Amino acid sequence: MLKSTGWMDFLLSPKEWREYHQMSVSASAVYTPKAELHPSFDEQGSLIKPLELRFTGDISGVFPLLEQCQLTTARGPDTRGFSVLTLLPEQ
Repeated sequence: MLKSTGWMDFLLSPKEWREYHQMSVSASAVYTPKAELHPSFDEQGSLIKPLELRFTGDISGVFPLLEQCQLTTARGPDTRGFSVLTLLPEQ
């Protein structure tokens, strides 16, 4: 859904994730650790463990979208130019 509003998304290798690699300093983008993506979901597509995501750009529109999708998140401290959100599985 973020793509339809002009957001870019990037899957990062473990090395890129560890090094806080940024593909663009000015774009609104979401960064996902590629190695954690599939293990974070079950075969039905339900989130089964926390998944940290990093964002650049104005994230104010992200929160209503997450709420609309009924996703629970925890906001982490901003780190190295990224806003950090962790998707949380249902309890």
